[in-house]
Amino acid sequence: MQGCLPASAKPIVDSLRIGMNDLWVADTHALPRITQELKDSAKHCLVRIDQHMQPAEKEGIKAAVVTLLSHFYTADLPEKLYRAIATDWISVLSDYPAWAIEQARIDYLKMTSKKPLPNDIRKLCGKATSKYTALKRQCDHILRQDVEPERGELTEEELKARAARAAQIIAEAKQKMGVVND
Repeated sequence: MQGCLPASAKPIVDSLRIGMNDLWVADTHALPRITQELKDSAKHCLVRIDQHMQPAEKEGIKAAVVTLLSHFYTADLPEKLYRAIATDWISVLSDYPAWAIEQARIDYLKMTSKKPLPNDIRKLCGKATSKYTALKRQCDHILRQDVEPERGELTEEELKARAARAAQIIAEAKQKMGVVND
């Protein structure tokens, strides 16, 4: 994944985690402070993700499906029916990039010896692309956030003011609860 993303995307990628069914999810609570640099990195990531996730061409899907199905017995069917079957596969897989379809094809062949249905490969494509989908959600989330101001060290004066305010709150709470000074 890192190969298609800039190095500055590491904190965003690190905020992802594996969820149910081994699918990646975006964990907004795991993000670092939202800085302008992080927002710029998120913008750059979205461009790279969009490039990496470009849907496969119809001919590429057909070639992957023919290669996959060639491992299994296929009846001698009329050409019109083969075209209809190809159209079904293309409809089901057309949202996925060629690399995900190829990965799903290989994963399927490693998993089972039964002939696949289009949805079997679609599910594997979803799993293959889930980290990018989660990353895209995380980047979109970052871009909707305001830049958080940098929190520096408190000055001695600020520390004294906070300590005084905390003592005042405690004294008021004790008074309300009827606690006499201890």
